[in-house]
Amino acid sequence: RRTGPSLGGVVSVAAAAESRPADASAQLDLAESLLARAQDPAAEREFASLWLADAQNAALAAEKLGAKGWRLDSVLAVTGAAQGRRDEAIARAQAAVEDGMPRPGTDAVPAQERTAVTVLALFAQARQRAIAPYAPSHRSGTSYPSLGPPGSRSITRARS
Repeated sequence: RRTGPSLGGVVSVAAAAESRPADASAQLDLAESLLARAQDPAAEREFASLWLADAQNAALAAEKLGAKGWRLDSVLAVTGAAQGRRDEAIARAQAAVEDGMPRPGTDAVPAQERTAVTVLALFAQARQRAIAPYAPSHRSGTSYPSLGPPGSRSITRARS
């Protein structure tokens, strides 16, 4: 079972993208291939940040050429998160999920599974952020019920 694209696979996708620089689909394929290589546990770790930056650049080029949809947003969510741009990553993850990204477990390619899991985790963070201001325990020192045996103490969340 493959863990990700070989360097030769990335090179062939890059050659296709280079031969069609105005093709959004080719640029997006390149972005996904570079991201998969960056996420590959068997790949050289010292190059991962470069592959991530190249994946982001290819995705942004695809977007400028008119690419849209969950594939684009998922690449930009994962690269944004890896580069510390959390808010941007969360916004892209929301867009990817809302645009129909397949749920994890539906793809046999490990790199695409890693991307889907990362995007789904970012999406969950977006939902948590959206709910947090409305949760009573975040506004007042509300006690949470004890999950322990009868007679155990409840946990009180302090105001932040």
